[in-house]
Amino acid sequence: MIDNVKKPIYKRTWFIVVCALTVLGLIGSALNNDSPSERVDGDIAGTQQEAPSSAVVQPKPQEVKIVSPSDVKWNMTDVSTDTNGNLLKASTVLNKMTQADFDREEIYEIPASQVHKTPWEYYGQTLKMTGEVWAIEVFPPGGDVSKAIANGGKCAELRILDETETVFIDFIYIGDIGDISVDDVVTIVGLPIGRDGLTGTSLVIVGK
Repeated sequence: MIDNVKKPIYKRTWFIVVCALTVLGLIGSALNNDSPSERVDGDIAGTQQEAPSSAVVQPKPQEVKIVSPSDVKWNMTDVSTDTNGNLLKASTVLNKMTQADFDREEIYEIPASQVHKTPWEYYGQTLKMTGEVWAIEVFPPGGDVSKAIANGGKCAELRILDETETVFIDFIYIGDIGDISVDDVVTIVGLPIGRDGLTGTSLVIVGK
């Protein structure tokens, strides 16, 4: 979720450096466990008889249904979003959830500086933060980034300076950002997934 809170009273000029996030690919695998039945033929008392099949049907393992970010097995040891795989995990669970599901999650208001220091302590939690937009990059639907994190739909990245002006937030948003623009003060809701892989100075949040 992203809400446009207000416009600042005056506008400042900044030199903006936008860091691109590396999107990891998803590899799918399938395992075929089918076993053919066996046929045994015998000749008893001059007549040919068929023995019953001895094949045992193995029950298929039940799929674990992920219904909440807290159900995800997050990478707790690698904080870099370029290598920890948490971007893919977050986008996958968010795409499975309806907006109503996401809105029902308990929301925690924790300072960005605190989360940035130890992001792994907040994986699986839905956090709310406020800050000023410094830069926006909207990704085209159907492009590589869109396919990787938004099932081919709309998505964007917002670079936000938190309200204490101490931490930058790279906010990956799955959906349409509407009329949000640079210099807007916004409130975001999303899942922390680590620090950016280039400099490690930004907290990365994924929301919808």
